Amino acid sequence: MAKFDIIIENGFIVDGKGNKGFYGDIGIIDDKIVKIGDLKGNEAERIIDATGKVVSPGFIDTHSHSSMLVFEDPFLTPKIRQGITTELIAQDGIGPAPVDDENLSLGPNVAYLVPHGNLRMVSMGLENRKPTDEEMKRMKENLAKGIDEGNPKARKAGKVLKRGKN
Repeated sequence: MAKFDIIIENGFIVDGKGNKGFYGDIGIIDDKIVKIGDLKGNEAERIIDATGKVVSPGFIDTHSHSSMLVFEDPFLTPKIRQGITTELIAQDGIGPAPVDDENLSLGPNVAYLVPHGNLRMVSMGLENRKPTDEEMKRMKENLAKGIDEGNPKARKAGKVLKRGKN
């Protein structure tokens, strides 16, 4: 009999691969799933009863509006409670990126895009017109920089406002 760090028992397991769900247990050692099936009789430091619950891989939110929430609630608590473990943010053209995330401790996985709106604001302000050739060149340079730096490692560009404050 194996000794697990954690056993999640009696859950309805959906593997995320399109297979039919089933009731069973999940054994975890060193933060890795090492066994799925009937683990009755095995020992664990912690046992989580998942009776009446679905156990599945985390969901990916590909159109999130959590861009500013990551600064207020770095663990994105409402999303985690829904099973979302990966967020793609700033896809609507504006967001907090480029951002220096070295001191930002996030709970879920967060993938930032380089927001078009931010590139425009940094290069040409809030003017409602086509960019000049020089402004377009600057936007392209900033985009390349954000991509090269693996955005969000890019440095903060533009002013980030906290909701409800100027």
